[in-house]
Amino acid sequence: MKKPGAFENYKYKEELFPTITFRKSFDALIKWNSPLNANKEYLRILHLAATTMESEVEVALELLLENGTMFSSGHVKDLLGAKNHSIPKMKPQKVNLSSYDILLENKEIE
Repeated sequence: MKKPGAFENYKYKEELFPTITFRKSFDALIKWNSPLNANKEYLRILHLAATTMESEVEVALELLLENGTMFSSGHVKDLLGAKNHSIPKMKPQKVNLSSYDILLENKEIE
């Protein structure tokens, strides 16, 4: 995002398409936008896939592709519902290691 043209010239660019749906989405973005804007939008979609669930992003992309209208990373985010997956609060568990201590007591040291 910070270096214009970096995605376009990236040596391993093909590796940034996890599935055929992502590739089709990128091709659609190229068709509807300038290469620079299409690259930015696709990188935003990849970031969304990396920070949420890739499979959910893929389903959203499939729906948008079936619709056939122009879309952006914002549309994908809207379909995902911007779910916040918070980490639940947990209490530390108390561990009883006495059964392991018994094993160590009977061990001879050479």
